[in-house]
Amino acid sequence: MKEQAVKSLVLVEEGSRDDTLSPKQNEVLEYFSRVAEASPSEIAVATGVLLPTVRKALDRLIEIGKVKRVGRGRGTRYRRQ
Repeated sequence: MKEQAVKSLVLVEEGSRDDTLSPKQNEVLEYFSRVAEASPSEIAVATGVLLPTVRKALDRLIEIGKVKRVGRGRGTRYRRQ
């Protein structure tokens, strides 16, 4: 829990936080500042956010136009818009 609080503070200090998103959605979005493209499982491993939560976060980020889905099925990848 303490680690998540530290990550959230870093996001706030960096100014990359979006107030309309949850902390975990922001964490997923912030991950895309370090990589060009990623799969949901890569994001889950790198951020420590559970895979179902990553998938929900990606759906929300697509909905608001922050992330784009690339491909379909097992090879689906995501990248920041």
